[in-house]
Amino acid sequence: MLKKLMILVVEDSDFRFKSIRDALGENVIKRAISVKQAKEALKAVEFDLVMLDHDLSPEHYEDPDKPVPERQPDGSDLTKWIREGAEIKEPRAFFVHSMNYAGSMRMVEDLSERYPGKRISRCMWGYQAAAMIFELLVDLAGG
Repeated sequence: MLKKLMILVVEDSDFRFKSIRDALGENVIKRAISVKQAKEALKAVEFDLVMLDHDLSPEHYEDPDKPVPERQPDGSDLTKWIREGAEIKEPRAFFVHSMNYAGSMRMVEDLSERYPGKRISRCMWGYQAAAMIFELLVDLAGG
């Protein structure tokens, strides 16, 4: 029997969160819909897996180049905070799921700089993501 994993899902879309939750099965899942909520969770809980979206509000689709003080922080702001040495309980793995290719690549680079050699996966959402998530869950759960 595989152990249950502690998973943080940083995702603002209810539809996508439901799809992710369904793919994650019987694991313990915490959701954060903002960078602020994600930071609080990462400081408080040691997660096995952290799943990160880049675009965390509708405005990111409208003007992604708007300066941070004028927009809600996104996934890149979160991974930059992690890269710069945030004191968090270190997750065992990260999975970046985003339709924003450039933003998600920046996130992977930030995480890889902070945690060289750690398992960091990236995928656009869809069937391929579900297969990658399943493989990652089995690996982390010891199966």
